[in-house]
Amino acid sequence: SRCEDAPALHAEATRQLDLYQQDLIAETFVEGAEFTVGVIGTGTNAEALPVLQRAVERSTGIGLHALADDTSDYDLPGDLTPELEAALHRDALAIHRALECRDFSRSDFRVDAEGTVWFLEINPLPTFAPDGTFAILAELAGETYEAFLARVLDRAL
Repeated sequence: SRCEDAPALHAEATRQLDLYQQDLIAETFVEGAEFTVGVIGTGTNAEALPVLQRAVERSTGIGLHALADDTSDYDLPGDLTPELEAALHRDALAIHRALECRDFSRSDFRVDAEGTVWFLEINPLPTFAPDGTFAILAELAGETYEAFLARVLDRAL
């Protein structure tokens, strides 16, 4: 959820507390490009997969997991340079290892207008939905989704 002022934050926090009955985290919203990095493997054998840039909704600045057919409401701010991809790989691997993730994870990052990389979150059990990050990576790698999943699971075993 994104809130623009203190009253909106209070209202949203109250809604979330009523809905989920658990602690909340509030953080500063980082404007900019959004990227996601999948990691497969464990420890020193972990491997970062190609970085994917997420479309950002124009009206909210929130990154999207998948695009609809109509892309007129979304932007792709920033550029994924080889240097940025290397930094995102390094950071995703360091986070995966520091949190002792096993087999696979997905980390999300923002890059602000000054080029500062911000770690947003890690998903230590990301979805393997056929329209999710790992399916897109399989397609980009020229693999069938089934072959890609078999490779991920084989490494885990």
